[in-house]
Amino acid sequence: MDINKYIDWLPESNKTLGAALLRHLESPHDDAILAALEAYQNDDGGFGHGLEPDIQMPASSVAATNVAVNLLEDVVSSPRKTNMIQRIVAYFEATYDKDTLSWDIVPPEVDDHPHAVWWNYADIDGFTYGNPNPEVAGFLAQHRRHLRELDLQPLLDKVVSHINEAPLETISMHSLLSMLRFYTRVDEVVQHSIRKRLGELVDSLVAVRTDEWEGYVLEPYKVAEIAPEFLREHADALRDNIAYHQTLLANGLPQPTWQWYQYEDVFEQVKEDWVALLTYGVLKTIVRFGKQL
Repeated sequence: MDINKYIDWLPESNKTLGAALLRHLESPHDDAILAALEAYQNDDGGFGHGLEPDIQMPASSVAATNVAVNLLEDVVSSPRKTNMIQRIVAYFEATYDKDTLSWDIVPPEVDDHPHAVWWNYADIDGFTYGNPNPEVAGFLAQHRRHLRELDLQPLLDKVVSHINEAPLETISMHSLLSMLRFYTRVDEVVQHSIRKRLGELVDSLVAVRTDEWEGYVLEPYKVAEIAPEFLREHADALRDNIAYHQTLLANGLPQPTWQWYQYEDVFEQVKEDWVALLTYGVLKTIVRFGKQL
């Protein structure tokens, strides 16, 4: 795989982070990734500044901070990473709602800056408990030694209950991805309590047909990137999905398949910021599973 070709194709707008991520697929570039991420971290420990490109707010949001958390999982431990994680934990503690055992995925200030329509603050109640709370809870379980005040057990219990009891029709692609990240971050006892249910949800929601993949759907590679064990019954679909993206990559890098439905002029300027993140997710799965399938 010619990683340099893909780096050359990256838009200049997000090339620092993108190049560090893509080079990391060939050899460790942990410091380069951390240096790139530091530019997005705020004094409160959270992340903003368009790290989640559909939110062009400089201030921190849980949505953008989760992007950083997911990228940090591919970086080996170091004092620099630990410092970043400690600050993220402090941010999550400071923004936690103890009454609802949850986080607002974006703050009210989101409305003061260009963003996709689904991030309008008035509409965030449309996000179910499954997005973003499970993955944040899992991250805090991983790094509980850095917690100062947050009582973790009630939060974990609520997430487990939500995963096992939420009706299928209320679970979106992003909710399921958040639940899968929770699964990978908790201990075996908690994993056992939700494994069967997560398997059922993946079976119900993953798009296994080639003709579905041009849309905004839960493609097999997105599950494999997080928790491949849930694709054991869909190995053929994952193989076909990887081949599908290998063919697409021969002609260019992946682009957003969505629109903002507001601030369209800004979206045209910033949608290229998604290219690096989308390319990394696809190539990481190809590198990891392409030779196995």
